[in-house]
This record gives sequence, C-alpha cells and structure tokens, in this order.
Amino acid sequence: MTAYPDAGEAKTLGELYLQQVGGTADSSLARLWAADRIRRAATTECHVETISLVEQACCDDFRDGRIHCVDGWVLAQTELDIAVLFTIEYER
Repeated sequence: MTAYPDAGEAKTLGELYLQQVGGTADSSLARLWAADRIRRAATTECHVETISLVEQACCDDFRDGRIHCVDGWVLAQTELDIAVLFTIEYER
C-alpha cells in the first residue's frame, strides 16, 4: 500500500472506482490475491521488491487492456485494486 503516500486520496480513488464499476472490496482483494506476483509481494518485507512487482503487474494491465478511466485518469486494474484496499475499515 506504499504505492499511495496519501491514504485519503487513495481511499477516494478506490471509492470512485467501486462506484463506477459496481464492484466490491472483496472482488479487488480476490484479484490481488489471485495474482501470483502480488501474492509474493505481500509475503515479502522488501519494499523495493514489492514496488517492482506491483509496477510490473500494472505494466501488464496496460499491455493487456485491463485499464479504467476514473476521474479523468487512466489507471491499471492493479493500482485501482490497491486503492480499494484503503476503503476497507479494519477493526483493531
């Protein structure tokens, strides 16, 4: 989630995306977890490796047409799914 330094902006982006596509946080989380590369990144504590793997997944999204236009921005599915994580309320 370090891809978004401003959690408030990421949450807003995630909410806009979910409203636009009628999706759920669960579906975004499932997509992220199903991506082998992202699942590996989530298990490592190396931020450089995580960022590199997420960037590659985003490039793959653009190459394969998994993109969405949200609020005037063209964004990869992976980066939107990560933004959606900011919309999840966690109990502590």
